[in-house]
Amino acid sequence: MSSMRRTSSIGLALALATSACKESVVEPGAPLDLEETAALFAGIGARMNDTTNVISSSEDGFVGECPLGGLVTGDVEVARGMEEADTLHQELDFTLVAERCGFQSRNLDFTITGNVILNYAFWFVDSLPVKVDGGVKGSVDWQLEDRSGTCGIDLALRQDTGGTFSGTMCGLEVDLSFESFISAGSGGARWSLPGSSTAAALHPPAK
Repeated sequence: MSSMRRTSSIGLALALATSACKESVVEPGAPLDLEETAALFAGIGARMNDTTNVISSSEDGFVGECPLGGLVTGDVEVARGMEEADTLHQELDFTLVAERCGFQSRNLDFTITGNVILNYAFWFVDSLPVKVDGGVKGSVDWQLEDRSGTCGIDLALRQDTGGTFSGTMCGLEVDLSFESFISAGSGGARWSLPGSSTAAALHPPAK
């Protein structure tokens, strides 16, 4: 075999090896299973509730660092509805924008980029929440170890099951607890109402 043919053979082998290596790197791998999806849901909720790594904040939202790198931006819109006697109706939209946001949730290290919106409508009687409606929608690109993919989220809050988010997430039919997304242990998530010192508190629905 001539040196030119040997060189060509070596070059072809290297090209094939490089191509195979590139294909393995971009391989998305298996989608998230139910346990991993629940962990991702809890981690996204934790980013909405986390006030320990805030870089800047205003009455309308915040910018914060994620525990394992990257940023999140939170935008809050609270609208006062009808108020009659001792009953008050309010609506809240919370939009979370993640940029290469890394965090650990249930011993799994995720990195996400995308938008998630929490919609929440609640009715107070004598300042106590008596009825809630809401849901979580959005889409995030995720990475978990050497796997990656896109997770669509379309969940509605159901009170008849004691407060669960039900619907589809990451291609799976799920029922996820309210408390896993908005921790009740800390008294619920709280955001200031625009132009007011009052705070809107999100608590699990009454069973």
